[in-house]
Amino acid sequence: MRVRAAMLLVSALTATSVPASAYQTAPNSAGNPSYRSVIRAVEPRVPGISARVLGHDNLVQLDNHSGRTLIVYGYSREPYARLLGDGTVQLNLRSPAFYLNEFRFGDQRVPSYADAKAPPQWRTMDHSGELLWHDHRIHAAKNGAPPAGTPRDSLLRRYLIPIRVGSRAGAIRGELYWLGGHSQASWPLFALPPLTLLVAMLALDSVRRARRRQRSALA
Repeated sequence: MRVRAAMLLVSALTATSVPASAYQTAPNSAGNPSYRSVIRAVEPRVPGISARVLGHDNLVQLDNHSGRTLIVYGYSREPYARLLGDGTVQLNLRSPAFYLNEFRFGDQRVPSYADAKAPPQWRTMDHSGELLWHDHRIHAAKNGAPPAGTPRDSLLRRYLIPIRVGSRAGAIRGELYWLGGHSQASWPLFALPPLTLLVAMLALDSVRRARRRQRSALA
């Protein structure tokens, strides 16, 4: 049982582990283990540019070490993020996506200052050449479970995130899969932030050890 718990803990932490140097603007969640979101291609194919999903369906990790400027577009095709050729990572404060991406389902108010048609206002976040963000295009909507009877490991839909590399338009293309439901009791556990999950697991282990010591003392 302890081995299984440890494996679950390692799996949860690994699923959300991110490079220490990368800037992250996203919900600190392990994602939904009932789904799996997978990046299939980054177009155009340019050496030094790669993308993957972390935390089941939670984060997109985008790396740009190509020496070229890469722009990620938001939900209204406005510039959302910019990764410059020298590694500078910038976000557009006027992009509605800047605010929508702070919560898993984007169900918060977007300030009137955010205007997809306004000229970008770039803010430099770091110089790692890496960005992690929560993109609502890669996961199911709130209460968006597939119809009853949907087989496990089913492809639900394909998605794309528009980008531009230099002067070339392209996209991050991916697929969202339904892996099968988890119990309502297990979902909150996996949804915990990794640090909270670690503390909870250590506390549980400490309680179990204390009970064993008590039983040994009474024996």
